[in-house]
Amino acid sequence: MLDPSDIGRYRNYPALMRQHERAKRVKRNVRIFTYSILVTLIILLFLIIISFMMFRWEKKRELKNKENIQTSAIYKVVGGHWAGQCSVDTAQV
Repeated sequence: MLDPSDIGRYRNYPALMRQHERAKRVKRNVRIFTYSILVTLIILLFLIIISFMMFRWEKKRELKNKENIQTSAIYKVVGGHWAGQCSVDTAQV
């Protein structure tokens, strides 16, 4: 059963429905915008972490290559023998 307050609220029913539809659209748009921002932030964080890991991997590889170059230079200085196997004292070289 309808009481007088309900009758007053439903008197302008089309305007009430337009307002309701507008509120639903705004809520949906806010939800879509929020999820889009969240997904974008997650993807950016993922890319930053991956790039940082790649940077560290490249740096380690460069250090390893530099050590290999130094090791090969020592190999040439000692006369083609590894330092532990040669008869020449490496302190004299």
